[in-house]
Amino acid sequence: MIVGFAVGLQAATTVNTVVQGFINPIVEWLLSYVLDEPSTLEQLTWTVSDSLEHGLVIYWGLILSGLIRLVAVALVVYGMVKWLRLDKKSK
Repeated sequence: MIVGFAVGLQAATTVNTVVQGFINPIVEWLLSYVLDEPSTLEQLTWTVSDSLEHGLVIYWGLILSGLIRLVAVALVVYGMVKWLRLDKKSK
């Protein structure tokens, strides 16, 4: 069980690195054609303001980046379970 935890933790770290170094730059590049200013994915915000004193900033780029990481980790874990046949019940 400890070995599985260690491998899973390392897989999550590796997937996060791939997402940060490969997938996020591709998404940022694609979004640069839609948005006026290029920026990193985590810095993309949507500001809702009703006055100068009170404002609401929604970090939608950070949320999108987290969702990309979640899906990538889930796909890797699912693939590992299927590849190692851990979903089969042993008799």
